[in-house]
Amino acid sequence: MNSRVFELADQTAFANLSGDWNPLHLDPVFARRRLIGQIVVHGIHAIFWVLENWLAVNKKPVVLKQLQARFSRPIPIGSIVAWNITASTSEHLGIAIDCAGSRAIDLDIDWAAAGIEHKWAPASVSVTAGRACRRRSMDDLLNANGNIQLGYDKQGIARHFPNIDASMPPGQACILLASSRLVGIECPGINALFSELNLSFAENTHPPTLSYQVTKTDPRFHSLQMDLGAPGSKGTIKAFCLPEPQSQNDYLSIRAAVAPGEFTNQHALIVGGSRGLGELVAKILAAGGASTRITFKEGEGDAERVAREIAAGGGEAGHFQFDIEAAAKNIRASLGNWLPSHVYYFATPFIFSGQKGRFSPSLFKRFCDYYVTGLASLVAALKTTVPLHVFYPSSVAIDEVAAGMSEYAAAKCAGEYLCASLEKEHPGSVFFCPRLPRMATDQTLSILPVKNSDPLPVLLELTKAFRDKSDCAGG
Repeated sequence: MNSRVFELADQTAFANLSGDWNPLHLDPVFARRRLIGQIVVHGIHAIFWVLENWLAVNKKPVVLKQLQARFSRPIPIGSIVAWNITASTSEHLGIAIDCAGSRAIDLDIDWAAAGIEHKWAPASVSVTAGRACRRRSMDDLLNANGNIQLGYDKQGIARHFPNIDASMPPGQACILLASSRLVGIECPGINALFSELNLSFAENTHPPTLSYQVTKTDPRFHSLQMDLGAPGSKGTIKAFCLPEPQSQNDYLSIRAAVAPGEFTNQHALIVGGSRGLGELVAKILAAGGASTRITFKEGEGDAERVAREIAAGGGEAGHFQFDIEAAAKNIRASLGNWLPSHVYYFATPFIFSGQKGRFSPSLFKRFCDYYVTGLASLVAALKTTVPLHVFYPSSVAIDEVAAGMSEYAAAKCAGEYLCASLEKEHPGSVFFCPRLPRMATDQTLSILPVKNSDPLPVLLELTKAFRDKSDCAGG
């Protein structure tokens, strides 16, 4: 089968086999705050899937001589993944693995028919999730070294990858699995992202562990390289150590920057207020005396943290779960007798998911589900006899025509038009659509050096401008 969709259950099964329980591959709340913005497939899992299918066609046992994998872009779960052979001889195989039509992994394998034996065989034991991922900084990684214990769940491999079990030396499969555990659990650990794997296979006297030694780090690009050694193999790994999630200003420091009582006339509903710019706006408004309600889709713990921080500082904040894609009509039940006078609309999917030179209708629709359809549904659900004032953050991406941002910018532009139409349809209401610059949030984290503006002064100015505009309209 040359194409498939990886789901969360597939990820869990592979984590059981590999011991790589990094939450980037399993936990949607953790993953949403990382650079990728969503759960991604283990890179070695994708390679195992390809090997399993190739071996089904090859129909004979093989021994790997060399394997090189270059990971160009992560594979989000739920995406269509396809592979095809780009080069094939009696001893070499080139494979391209694409995700949503764009290259994700390039795989090159030198192999031989089984006859050249890979003599080392790992102990047939399960790899458990007994140790949490290490959290290491780039300074910690300089000259880091250690060993990963090797184990092989033969029954699990036979169940999930029967062709690999039947046609590849278990020692080679074991080392591939251990490379995933090394990167995701040990080095770099919790913030890891695989970049490149190079393995060569030949008999040696290495003890039954996977040893590693970091030989190079580049803090500018959050990258590292390490040498590997294992029974019957040696090689190198390149990986990224992704930045930690972006934290926002604490409530007490924001309260010092906001005049007491300047937002007391607002019942402010902050849609998507559990993190990022929504979190910051919730704190600004509460610091100025507004009665606030924060919504979250998945990050209940983040929403609780923000509400608790505001309450501890003397502000008012409630929070509740709300999915703009599924349940806008039900929001009145969640609000009870509390009705908003102002809505701050920060609902968003992951922004940087477009591809240069390729317009994706499905991605454009996903953005529109949030920025257009979702907003319209919410306004309809909140419609009362009282004028409603809506802060709709747009983006300078509309003006900049940035590569890979076409779907996002077009949807934001459509949202601006919707706001103008809604303002006409609802006399006395205000729809405020400032085009925000790129600011420091989880969404704008990067492994490349980029300049992000401090969001606090920007949002302080804009929330006050929105307040003045709505006050003039009678809000």
